[in-house]
Amino acid sequence: MSLSRRSLLALLGTLPLASRLFAEPIEAASAEPRPMPPLPPLTLIPLYPGAAPGSEHWTQQEVMETTPDRIIRNVTHPALMAYLPAKPNGTAVIIAPGGGFYFLSMDNEGFDMTRKLLDAGFTVFILKYRLIATGPGWHPELDRRLHTPGWEKSLEDEIGSYVLADAQTAIRTVRARASEFAINPARIGIIGFSAGGYVATRATVEHTPDSRPDFAGCVYGVKPPNLSAHVPDLPPLFMVWADDDDLVFPETNALPLYQLWKREGVPVEFHLFAKGQHGFGTFTFGRPSDHWLSMFMDWMNSQQTFAGKRP
Repeated sequence: MSLSRRSLLALLGTLPLASRLFAEPIEAASAEPRPMPPLPPLTLIPLYPGAAPGSEHWTQQEVMETTPDRIIRNVTHPALMAYLPAKPNGTAVIIAPGGGFYFLSMDNEGFDMTRKLLDAGFTVFILKYRLIATGPGWHPELDRRLHTPGWEKSLEDEIGSYVLADAQTAIRTVRARASEFAINPARIGIIGFSAGGYVATRATVEHTPDSRPDFAGCVYGVKPPNLSAHVPDLPPLFMVWADDDDLVFPETNALPLYQLWKREGVPVEFHLFAKGQHGFGTFTFGRPSDHWLSMFMDWMNSQQTFAGKRP
């Protein structure tokens, strides 16, 4: 695999400081984040009453960095960051930001999208799922791993079971507290970007009766491993990719998902843009891909009732 400089920077959410970040360690970057309208008050919802099962002995410390866009590393206590709209429409969206399982791209694939969804009446939960431990020098380490053949399987083996558990628990948690947040318990979905796309689609494909999302979205996401030929009770799926993505190829990641949903006869909407590469998120490039979020909201609103049975 040949990963372009631009795709790696987009993955890192650091396009405005490209030259600087390659000249100094990311921990030293001190630029201010892009100015954004304020978000409403945050409610932080831990996913587990104590230490997360399986990672009780992790000692890395969570940190938020500005590069200039905000990222979070070393998540050991997974949680939902809940934001309530002024006029809720009854639909909840759980967002799983990307970041190669090394970090969460909070602005480009979290906060920016949250603002737009809140304005449209959606209740939003940003999922802070567990990540691979990182310290000084993590940026070149991630670069090296993404240039290693089979990187998807390597990262999945290291963190996959943890992020699956976090996503399943997140869906259960939102549904259990639906009335508290003025949510219809049959209109709870999950969408993810890149590594977060893996999180969202794996939880959708490997759902349990109480963790099945009512809809799902995947934005240039790494497909789950070992997709079965038949998966019962899938919910509708929305997918977005750029045809020139040189990190998470649409032909080997998007198409298997599309084909699975078609075999199951479940609604799937797939937008493949000619240009955009990897990590465009909510950045604006003056391309058709800039409008994918409006398409996603239109798609959600067009689903009067989502397919499938509630437990």
